Amino acid sequence: MTVRTGPIIVAGGGGAQGIECIAYLRSAEPNVEIIAVDRGYSPAALNRLCELGATPSKLDLLAEPERLHDVLLGASIVVNLAGPFFALGTTVLDAAIKARTPYLDICDDVDATAQLLERDADAVDAGVTAIIGMGSAPGTTNLLVKLALGYLGAENGKGRADISWCAPGGTLTYGIFQHLVHCYRTALPGRERVPEWDELQPRIVAFPDPIGELEVVRLGHPEPLTLERHLGCEATLRGGMTGDGLQYFCWELARACDDGLSIDEAWNRLCLALPQSSPDAPEYSGMAIDVWHGARGVRFESATTISMEQSTAVPAATVALMMRDGERLAPGVWPPEVLDPASFFSAASRVSPGGGGLSCVSLNNNGERGERIPLRMMFAKKEAS
Repeated sequence: MTVRTGPIIVAGGGGAQGIECIAYLRSAEPNVEIIAVDRGYSPAALNRLCELGATPSKLDLLAEPERLHDVLLGASIVVNLAGPFFALGTTVLDAAIKARTPYLDICDDVDATAQLLERDADAVDAGVTAIIGMGSAPGTTNLLVKLALGYLGAENGKGRADISWCAPGGTLTYGIFQHLVHCYRTALPGRERVPEWDELQPRIVAFPDPIGELEVVRLGHPEPLTLERHLGCEATLRGGMTGDGLQYFCWELARACDDGLSIDEAWNRLCLALPQSSPDAPEYSGMAIDVWHGARGVRFESATTISMEQSTAVPAATVALMMRDGERLAPGVWPPEVLDPASFFSAASRVSPGGGGLSCVSLNNNGERGERIPLRMMFAKKEAS
């Protein structure tokens, strides 16, 4: 493998996810040059970037596209963690293609994902490899589905995946709330307004303890789009908030925004209603992914106190280093499914010690849980096939 020279550019490097990504990059590669591009930095962010040995570069991604192009020239890769992606669009990817710089992002908006995939021919012509949606969800979720399909013998389609996740109210920020409102609006294709609650197909999902049963609803996330296109796998995605009644309240605020309430006022109302967490009562995020091939199925599940920033930054940093170090991927714009799950999880162990509490069990044709499946067994079957 050939290691690319030049600095790693982290767009959105002054935000929480950007700083976490830089920390993981630095942990795995202590001597790598990192430039943190953002339109502004808080004093705390500047101090942290200084501690990490990253160079801040103040730049407005939307207002200064030519400067962005110049910054990307000669970089080994640009890691785009700036959002929201439905507002940022293809700005950074277009600049990377023009500069012929490899690209990676954590795009989690389905409409933005479709726009990014439309740049595939441009990326091929420029000889640029771009991987989009490489965070936790999407990202790790997609690769777990691909791993399960291989284990079940459904690599060539005819598989089905139901992806569910939940996050505590304490993780909500203004940017995440903007994204959530947009996810309600884009949950059903062809709709421009937030659907009725029942149209979002609410479902009770049993997450691992201590989360337990929780109602989740359909959201406009990219996993169903890319799993169908790239693997021929039918998929649904639902998300929820663990605070009592919080998910429904967020949906009500999103509906009110359709009727003229400003996003700022909606956020202010939400802040007044957010539960106050106690340091003695840690907040948990949860994941449950059911993958089926015929009557056979497997479930991946986890309940963790790892922050959203950390769970997103680890896969992004992992794949950024894989690409920089010469991972053989053809030019074009690719979803996470292009990667080999075994290679990804092996590389991730170099970036982070783990601790997400991921487990896997078999499912029978009635959806009942069976025996526990060690992840190493799934990798072993893939390697043997």
